[in-house]
Amino acid sequence: MRTAIDPERIRAYLKRILSSRGFLGSPRLQDFLQYVVNETLEGRKDRIKGFTVALEVFQRAHAEDSTVVRVEAARLRRHLDDYYADEGSRDEIHITIPKGTYAPSFERVAVPEGERQSTRPKAPPRHRRIIPTRIWLAAVASLTSVGAVVGVLWLALSTEEDRAARPPAPAVAVPSRPVIAVLPFEDMTVAKTADSLAAGLTEDVITSLSTRTFADVIALSSMVMFKGKAVSPQQVGHDLTASHVVQGSIRGELAKLRFTVQLVDTQKGLAVWAERFDRELDDELELQDQLAREIVEGLSSNFAEQEAAISEHRQLTDPEAFALYKQTLNQITPQSDASRNRLARLAFERVIEMAPNFAGGYAGVAYTYAFRAFFGNSASPDADARKALELAEKATSIDDRLGLPYGAKAYAHLAFRDFDAALAASTNAITLQPNAARSFALHAFLHIVNGEAARGADFAKRALQLDPLAARTPYLNILSIAYFHNGEYEKALQAKLRHFERGSAHSATAQVYLAATYAALGRLDEARAAFEHLNRRHAGFNWEDWIRRNFRQERDVELVLRPLRDLAAK
Repeated sequence: MRTAIDPERIRAYLKRILSSRGFLGSPRLQDFLQYVVNETLEGRKDRIKGFTVALEVFQRAHAEDSTVVRVEAARLRRHLDDYYADEGSRDEIHITIPKGTYAPSFERVAVPEGERQSTRPKAPPRHRRIIPTRIWLAAVASLTSVGAVVGVLWLALSTEEDRAARPPAPAVAVPSRPVIAVLPFEDMTVAKTADSLAAGLTEDVITSLSTRTFADVIALSSMVMFKGKAVSPQQVGHDLTASHVVQGSIRGELAKLRFTVQLVDTQKGLAVWAERFDRELDDELELQDQLAREIVEGLSSNFAEQEAAISEHRQLTDPEAFALYKQTLNQITPQSDASRNRLARLAFERVIEMAPNFAGGYAGVAYTYAFRAFFGNSASPDADARKALELAEKATSIDDRLGLPYGAKAYAHLAFRDFDAALAASTNAITLQPNAARSFALHAFLHIVNGEAARGADFAKRALQLDPLAARTPYLNILSIAYFHNGEYEKALQAKLRHFERGSAHSATAQVYLAATYAALGRLDEARAAFEHLNRRHAGFNWEDWIRRNFRQERDVELVLRPLRDLAAK
């Protein structure tokens, strides 16, 4: 920084840049610029590297993604140059990204007093809102299914008054890179005898795609709701903000089956790839694996930015053990439920008995020990945390490419209040499995407890993007906690209520934050009701101890405990 400038003034000029015409239509560049400026102002300039930008701005977790960052940095510099040559020509403070670095520079520029611009974002000029533009927008809306185009143009060409007078447009944000949704394969065999094969193939295709780095993949838990429903790829794309949809079917008889698969571009409404596979069924699991590999290879060929795939290897050959493992992972939420945790441990231990060379079983048991220590349900939390670390190490010795053991390590380290080790383990988890929503949710929570709530919110949104529809997930709950610690109480409440409305658990921690959020908003009757519900339904949960143990900074601790103490005193 060349001159000492008030950080709040820099943020005010940043807001002006982000709302300018050149940046309104480029959310990717908005995120990039906002991230590097905030990191610098928060004293973390030395952490702005190609890898961290790739991970935290573009959610791409591999070293080769630094190429993407370089390309986007060049675009960002050009956009800033254009901005200062036009709308920002009279800005008193300039924000630039010098070549050779991604860290910004802030410079005070001499501008005549009468020519200085207000730092208040300026609405687009009214002369841009003309009748031909409206007619053109209507034509675009009627001739294309790309809601994102309408949304971006709506923001860019309307004034604030105009937007306030109209109902919001049903727009879908254009993803910065491909987002793929795999519809459940349809059993169209003569006797409907291929249902289990269809379900297994769907899961294997999602699993295989999720190990690739060229796209985001919607989790299976958000796709099962479409099974047996007549839904168009365009509707799926709209509901899930997916750029591409995979749909397939199985025809024939078990002795001779025909698999058809196509990849649909939801914005163009066109099939961009299709293939047919004729196979005989000898070994169902082997056939699933083989077809999944071939299908994913075919899908991958359609993406210009395809990167080297991480080769999938699965030691587990027992389909019953694998089914039990997946079911237990999905049913372990809420993790604070001691009874559910005990049942999950028994199930994961059974997976180990059935498949002793499968890393997932050991990782699952490690998770249950870590949860018990983390949520205060253990008589010997230190011993349970050490057991979790031991089992996680066992899992990684079997399969060092599985992200789940690192998640267990993160919770165990957090139980020991080793916040740095927890965050490092979590970073390994999302690096190894860049499409695992569960891992991004944990990463979000770890940023929150480390005092970085705004970044935590970004990772929670990432988890929701990867698994937007599944009910038994903590993603909205974690997003609500992030908003709370960032002082955005109304957003925190809305996220929490959506969490409950979708059928997610009323866990002890969710009730703690619901009561605290109502209190922060001054809605004391509702706060007391939520607090009474917490004490009635979760009588054994020591909420004060849990908050004190799991937050690094005292200000975050007091932000939650102060209103709860007031409620307890009344």
